[in-house]
Amino acid sequence: MVDMLSGAKFFTSMDLTSGFHQMKMHPDHAFLTGIATEFGVYEFKRLPFGLRNASASFQRLMSIVLAGLSHLQIGCYIDDIIIASKSVEDHLSKLEIVFKRLIDANLRVKPSKCSFLQKKVTYLGHTVSEGQVFPDTKNLDSIRKAVPPKNRKQVRSFLGLTGFYRRFIPNYSKTALPLTNLTKENVPFNWSIIEQTAFETLKNALTLEPCLKLPDFSKPFSLCTDASKFALGAVLVQDDEGGFQHPVAFASRKLSKSEISYSVVEKNFGCGLWRHTI
Repeated sequence: MVDMLSGAKFFTSMDLTSGFHQMKMHPDHAFLTGIATEFGVYEFKRLPFGLRNASASFQRLMSIVLAGLSHLQIGCYIDDIIIASKSVEDHLSKLEIVFKRLIDANLRVKPSKCSFLQKKVTYLGHTVSEGQVFPDTKNLDSIRKAVPPKNRKQVRSFLGLTGFYRRFIPNYSKTALPLTNLTKENVPFNWSIIEQTAFETLKNALTLEPCLKLPDFSKPFSLCTDASKFALGAVLVQDDEGGFQHPVAFASRKLSKSEISYSVVEKNFGCGLWRHTI
């Protein structure tokens, strides 16, 4: 969905007011939300937060409401709507389309959570400006303040936070390997200089606010791949008008126990096959 914003100069993000509560519960299913109180048993008439399938159901609703608009650079993740355009005139016409769809579906947006005609927008944990994408600075602050983990649970939490932005980090799997090994139940938790180095390297890679180029699907891409003893790595790049190769995304994965014993030729051959899955 972030890549969909490529080529746009103006952005609008909108958030619905208590999104789930705008969706009616089916009368035959309301009894499943019954709550016993001292005044009797009450059922929800609107979709409550917390149901296991609430997000999927509401996403289905929004997909129906905004169906057929993805080619106009209009997308929605649950109740967060994004609109992108190359010109103000085009943007206003797209806003009119979206507003009409929302009115027909009797859905309301929250003005305080809407940003119209911005040249930079934060969406789904990423900050997007014209042709560029960065990690959200709020999440980077959490990474900056991260302290060395004291147990497996904290290691998994750190890897989850940095792994969300792995597309910004070259050779992420190789760098994070010492930390990944610590998450295994049969491996003793031992924090040494090796783990500390991996921890600091991942922190520094993101706190320097890395930038990637948004892909232009009308132009060709180049893919560079490489294999090390423990991991495979790749970078997807695209040339600009001056011939400079901008990274679009980094990708990597660690090798399995059996793959580690492969010869260098086999690893590089496997790396070449892996490019089809990126």
